[in-house]
Amino acid sequence: MKKLWKELFDVDIDTLDIDFLQFNMHLPPNVTYEEYQDYFMDVPEGIDEWILCGINHPNSDIVTHDEVSALMEFTAEVLLRRNDEL
Repeated sequence: MKKLWKELFDVDIDTLDIDFLQFNMHLPPNVTYEEYQDYFMDVPEGIDEWILCGINHPNSDIVTHDEVSALMEFTAEVLLRRNDEL
């Protein structure tokens, strides 16, 4: 995850104090568990399915706002999963 941020966005996470958990618009308790599941895992629109693919294999040199925004929430989701809070 850190490598993606550094190489694709020139953001060195180790030098910044970013609380990714603030990017929780689509995470419980702000949404129901079912809405969370739809947003992150419902294929083909779920973030888990398309965000990393879009970043690893971009169609152009442009990274869209949606991709960056989704990556922020994806990072928050990973942190919550690591802490067994989801």
